[in-house]
Amino acid sequence: MDALSILGLRPGDSLEDAKARHRTLCKRYHPDKNPGNDQTAGFIAMQEAYEAILKDPSLLKKPVDVDNLPSYLDTPVEIRLEDIYFARKKTVKIERNAPCTSCLGTGSELGPEGLCATCKGTGRIESNVLDLMGRSSVCPICSGLGYTGKPCQSCIGTKRTNEVVECTFLVNLRSYYKRTVVLKGKGNIQTDGSCGDLILSLKIAKHPRFHIEGNNFCTNVPVLPVQRILGDRSRISVFGRILTYHILPNTTETYIIDEIRPSLQRGIKLSFVEIAPLLTDETKKMYKKILEIEKPRIKDAVRARSKNHT
Repeated sequence: MDALSILGLRPGDSLEDAKARHRTLCKRYHPDKNPGNDQTAGFIAMQEAYEAILKDPSLLKKPVDVDNLPSYLDTPVEIRLEDIYFARKKTVKIERNAPCTSCLGTGSELGPEGLCATCKGTGRIESNVLDLMGRSSVCPICSGLGYTGKPCQSCIGTKRTNEVVECTFLVNLRSYYKRTVVLKGKGNIQTDGSCGDLILSLKIAKHPRFHIEGNNFCTNVPVLPVQRILGDRSRISVFGRILTYHILPNTTETYIIDEIRPSLQRGIKLSFVEIAPLLTDETKKMYKKILEIEKPRIKDAVRARSKNHT
């Protein structure tokens, strides 16, 4: 019988739990407190188990239980902004755990016939030590393996194998903001046949021009001063699609609704960034002429401001 079972502890309990359990058992089973009931053998076994744990606290560590590995599977996936823009379906290949097909998830070379008769393949048995509450402990016959004899040659007794499956999911603005996509029943398969969920953690690849704000795909576009003043019409490439936009006079931005899928309510926000014009002799003459026309307005504005201050 192992030290944890004798003290009524479970794998994963702390050293403080072991000390508290030891104090409780000492009060209950110390020979001096039980003169009419011989508990000497049990008390000695309890003391030896406690000393073994103090000497080697690693006995409290929880071992890996291959029968109860997490059923969910978390996999990172990189997606691009254009995938979100066009609401594309993406297909990824993932590797997940599944019961070994050779031994049918038993770990034994003989399959179900090699299961341990004592623990029925669970690897653990119920124990009642020192009249304590029943606690499960490692099966002494199969040492927690759940089977006896030689292990399966395919999975080397781990009861599991890896399989590659393809999964398809939709990429859109909702998945962009949630950063996760959950596919029901596409995760690890347990030895009892139940399937966990596949959790795709989305990593968004940075785009050189566009970024997302709200429901809009945003970017900056250069405009000339004359375009800002008079207004104009121009074109822009949005993920391979050539779209036309209007520059209204004295505005700083505009929006485009792509008609390819208007039901998505997806827009493109263009912020205007003014750039310096190319000054040739001809354009210099034009700007000088404009300046001569606008100068009287500047003087009138200065006079009006002076009157307001006085």
